[in-house]
Amino acid sequence: MLYLPANSGDVFVVSGTDPGTHNLGIGDLYVDIHTLEIRSFEARTLVATKMMNDDDLLVVNHGHTYARTYSHKEALTEHFRRIRPSAIACEDAFFNRRTPGAYAPLLKSIQSIREAVIAYNPYMKFNLYEASVIKSAAGAVGWSKKAGTNKSAVYDALLKNPEFKVPSRTPLSTLSEHAIDSLAIAFTHLQYMRS
Repeated sequence: MLYLPANSGDVFVVSGTDPGTHNLGIGDLYVDIHTLEIRSFEARTLVATKMMNDDDLLVVNHGHTYARTYSHKEALTEHFRRIRPSAIACEDAFFNRRTPGAYAPLLKSIQSIREAVIAYNPYMKFNLYEASVIKSAAGAVGWSKKAGTNKSAVYDALLKNPEFKVPSRTPLSTLSEHAIDSLAIAFTHLQYMRS
């Protein structure tokens, strides 16, 4: 079910989040409620170290990883309350044999995003998508599960996508990989909503 905030007009927001304990991408698609076409978009990267200090009591009492994910959760909750998305999606955790130590922090990041969604609206579904589904929905070429991701493939796909040739609050060329991925995640959920 599509949740529309009061006074939303003819536009609703689909938010995408690219999880990470250091850098977390957040992308928002402003979508026409009648045609489901993207009217505008914006994205940014939340850098945890810029939101906290090493002498912060959160760091002292709970450690750096928790402090970073908590900082992300707080910033996301504030962001969601400000823009009032109707849907929120996230890239699901994946286990990479070459970097097995990255899996647990990724799960912690996803949990902090889930907590931000619950703080914003405890009844909203938290949509998770596998990386391969996101890359495919974005039209990224040069990517395979076996080879791993080609970091520019998603950027190139969104740059060529006519749906992203709309007025933007943040031009694609200025965005980090995390912000680009968050837009692709939001776009994946929008594609799901259209089907």
